[in-house]
Amino acid sequence: MVEDDFDIFRTNLEANRWRSSNFQFIFAAIFPKGAKKGQPAGGKVMVPLFNQNKDKVRNDIIGILSGNSAAGVPEDLNEDIFQIVQLAGELSLEFGCQRTLLGVERPRRGDAVTIGQGYVDCQDGDSSRGKTEVVHLVVMPKFFRVGDGRSDLKMVKVICPGEIYPQ
Repeated sequence: MVEDDFDIFRTNLEANRWRSSNFQFIFAAIFPKGAKKGQPAGGKVMVPLFNQNKDKVRNDIIGILSGNSAAGVPEDLNEDIFQIVQLAGELSLEFGCQRTLLGVERPRRGDAVTIGQGYVDCQDGDSSRGKTEVVHLVVMPKFFRVGDGRSDLKMVKVICPGEIYPQ
């Protein structure tokens, strides 16, 4: 059995509080109160690390797109990529600040999912409720949380169901 190094944060209340507190500190250091939203402004250590990570991710995305396009990446797409990476970085920090575990789940093509609370059939909507469907295309991943952030670390609640087209 492979051990998950991060499992303690999902199973131990104190470790979960510690994790959340650390992310809150990091978030506050990068985005201090009063700073313009989306503009890292604080900390001499955290902001450079955050910016270095964003630059690496942006360069990786541009590298992948360039490698798959004979024409290269259009210049106007660079700003969009920058914005996407900025927002994803902020969102990941906000996920970490939460005392509940927030998650995104995306089935793969060929996976079986049950239509209902967790997944919606884009063609039939709710009429397929309770049926198991084989995924042809994922339109939107499922967004969920585990626990209540206080004493419960087990109860799963779907915040936004995933949407699929079945085969």
